[in-house]
Amino acid sequence: GYDASRITSVSELYRIVQYCPKVLPRLYLQIAAGVAMIKNGFCEGDEQRDLWDELLDAVKCVQQPVRGLFLRSYLLQVTREYLPPKLSAPLPPVSTEVTVSGAVSSIGASNSGVEDSYQFVLRNFGEMTRLWVRIQHMAGPQSTREQKKRKEKERNHVRILVGTNLVRLSQLDGLTVEDYGSVILPRIIAVMLSCRDTLAQAYLMDCTIQVFPDEFHVETLETFLEAIPRMREKVNVRTILSAMMDRLAIYGTPP
Repeated sequence: GYDASRITSVSELYRIVQYCPKVLPRLYLQIAAGVAMIKNGFCEGDEQRDLWDELLDAVKCVQQPVRGLFLRSYLLQVTREYLPPKLSAPLPPVSTEVTVSGAVSSIGASNSGVEDSYQFVLRNFGEMTRLWVRIQHMAGPQSTREQKKRKEKERNHVRILVGTNLVRLSQLDGLTVEDYGSVILPRIIAVMLSCRDTLAQAYLMDCTIQVFPDEFHVETLETFLEAIPRMREKVNVRTILSAMMDRLAIYGTPP
């Protein structure tokens, strides 16, 4: 084993924990050590942005759906107070390419840390949605109806882990309606449609309605409504539209 008394800095601790032979404990330790680096001022600006990318790449190692969901949920939880990241200096904007998987072609510098923050959360959201949908296939093709129902129940129990990503997006300081309309909502819709799963589509649309501000919905209503006909036939569209109408009605009611 490694002599803990020889560890002289948090940066060294971050390096040492990556020698843990077991994948899942190593990743939890790596996330904890990475956050400790940020908390103690060892990682700011570009270095902090690189650390987010490194952690997101590292957690891809866990592809077992339930374990992967809880690992990514932990990553989202412990990084909460450090989003947006501290920037060491003003940086020029960079264009990002939205993909269906929730990934981006480049997470570069931006004038505001909020862009790096929502790109980080969106990447995590895309992967967590994919893992969540995969739970239904864990029962196997020869599974009984009872086994499939049990997996469906399990999916319902852990869906809040996926929805927390949307809550975190709505809580980001400095997030504007332009950010939401041009990047965040299109990415949410792309992930939602790509999963082609009735439960996931209904839940993600309902989460989107509930967590983001009313004024965001007013400005992006057309984009939202355009996604409705592209959803799975079994999705209860009436419930989704009713929830949106209730939000807009409250927004339009004078105080």
